[in-house]
Amino acid sequence: MMVNILLLLVILVVTNAAFNESSSDLKSSAKCIKDITQASLDIAQATASIAKAVGDCAGGYTAACNDDINKTLESLTEAGVDITDAVYDCGGSAPPACTDDITAAVTDITSAVTDITDAVVDCGANGSTAKCSADIARATKDIASLGVDIGKAVVDCA
Repeated sequence: MMVNILLLLVILVVTNAAFNESSSDLKSSAKCIKDITQASLDIAQATASIAKAVGDCAGGYTAACNDDINKTLESLTEAGVDITDAVYDCGGSAPPACTDDITAAVTDITSAVTDITDAVVDCGANGSTAKCSADIARATKDIASLGVDIGKAVVDCA
């Protein structure tokens, strides 16, 4: 799990650097949309996993709860990779709304990973069921916002 978190942090740094870099290279709109579409599929998987975690973790830490949390984190990491690809493929020629949508998605994915990481601790064998549920609820909200931002990006980056 720590590898996933470190990978996501690298993705966020690279994404930020790419947006701040003024590139005159012509980017591919088709690749941009493909990346964003793939991110939306990964977000859908994260949504399904976090929804399952709501029920599985409510009664305390179980193997199913742990599995749901790990699957959510894995899907968010894959979405982060796709968003990073979108940064490069949408590039400097993307409309400002596209850039704003992708930047918002990065913020949401960062928040979601933080909440999921907190859930790992709070849902653990010695953790608090109340804190675990709160972490999962925040992650659910972040993933929903992420889905909205990616949906906007599909329109704004086309």
